[in-house]
Amino acid sequence: MSSPSSRSRLFPLWWERLFTLVILLNCALVFFNLTYIPLRDFWLQGRAQVTVKLGPWRKEFPEPPLQVLPFSVAPFYDWVKDIEPHRFTVQYLELVDQVTALAAADPTLSAPELDDLLAQLREESREMIATNPFQAANKTGALERLKNRMRRHIFDSDQASATQSFNQFWSRDYLRQNNVQAQLDFFNQRIRPLMETNYFRGFGENGLPIDNFPLLDFPFFLIFLGDFLLRARRLSRRHPGLNWFEAMLWRWYDAFLIIPFARPLRLIPLTFHLGESGLVNLAPVRNAIVQGLVGIIASEMTEVIVLRILSQGQEVIREGQLRQLLAQRGRQSYIDLNDRNEAVEIVKIVSQVLVERVLPRLEPEVQAFLGYTLNQSFQQLPLYQTLAKLPGFETLNAQLQAELLGKSYEQLLQILQVIIRSDPQFDALLEALVSRFIQQLNQELQVQDDLQEIETLLVDWVEEFKVNYVQKLSDTDIDALLDETRLLRQTKPPSP
Repeated sequence: MSSPSSRSRLFPLWWERLFTLVILLNCALVFFNLTYIPLRDFWLQGRAQVTVKLGPWRKEFPEPPLQVLPFSVAPFYDWVKDIEPHRFTVQYLELVDQVTALAAADPTLSAPELDDLLAQLREESREMIATNPFQAANKTGALERLKNRMRRHIFDSDQASATQSFNQFWSRDYLRQNNVQAQLDFFNQRIRPLMETNYFRGFGENGLPIDNFPLLDFPFFLIFLGDFLLRARRLSRRHPGLNWFEAMLWRWYDAFLIIPFARPLRLIPLTFHLGESGLVNLAPVRNAIVQGLVGIIASEMTEVIVLRILSQGQEVIREGQLRQLLAQRGRQSYIDLNDRNEAVEIVKIVSQVLVERVLPRLEPEVQAFLGYTLNQSFQQLPLYQTLAKLPGFETLNAQLQAELLGKSYEQLLQILQVIIRSDPQFDALLEALVSRFIQQLNQELQVQDDLQEIETLLVDWVEEFKVNYVQKLSDTDIDALLDETRLLRQTKPPSP
């Protein structure tokens, strides 16, 4: 997800960014297609309105609905879903348009043909309420809303008959008495938008609604397929040991671009390409995801691994393998790979470092420590307490102690330096001492009672360690480690 260097890219940066924008456009189209049917009312009329109902209280806001889109999107996209206006609602609205035209030409509503039009509208209204032509498009809710609006408009009640409400609305007397133009405006503003949302959608031979989106998506599919194959070819040529199939697995996330039944998953390759093209810095998102996954599994994994190691150690002790190891060391001859006794050599090196480098530099501190210790000891003696009262005794005492301790320390260093000098006899004696010490310790540890007690104590100690420390690993500990890791990364200087 991070932006690769120019050498690691398979294509120039301009192509990576152009291809990423194509994926982004396709993903936007895919999700627009997925939400088109549920949101078709908005794409048809471009208006937004929220209805809130709490018991008998009902409120729609804003009133009138807010016009968001300057034009209707539905005429340009309905063909993709094989949607066409429902014939019933089209015929009904055509009758309303004829009544509107007659009312505009004759506000007194005296035209003889008006009776036939109003009678047809009353009949169509009864048929609409009885047969529910909105059901096939899953728009029954729109029918219920327009029925309730007509009930409240005529009878000011949601409990009145919808059929009677439409019958009274589409009568010459009601229109004359209540300002025909105001009534027609009510219908066009409150009823017509709901009726226009009804539609008819064809079904295919498979019994599913017709969907022409694959035709719209096919050009994108060709682009994605060509890019996928070309990337696999370039990867296989860049890495000679990589065949085409392995190269495709290398770009596994691009496979979602060419799977027709998994179009929403194209968000996965889009995320990768946004990072690879440098259009979006996804490093913080990647780090957050990785640290989140680590935080989930690290505690469990750490506890399981440590408990497994400790439990295996307990089993080794219980099975007597420690006893077998000590017994084998006593029976088997030691195999020397380099004709050197490493233990002796280590003792010699450490001794030389102490005598020649460490102890000479510690002389002031050692003298101060020993002088203080001697003073504390002498002060407990009655003779010293009597002599301390003499004039000049403190000064004389300090000089004598400094001279005595200095000479003693120098003599000690000289003695030690003589001891550690290259001396074959000293080396032989030291090697014999170390070997004898290890041999004797090994023999004594093999005593049945002592060894059994040691094994029991080791098993119990490991169990206590598991209970007191390992099983107390918690998410808080892991979070603290992650925070420390994050701080270390932030303070790490950038590489040149």
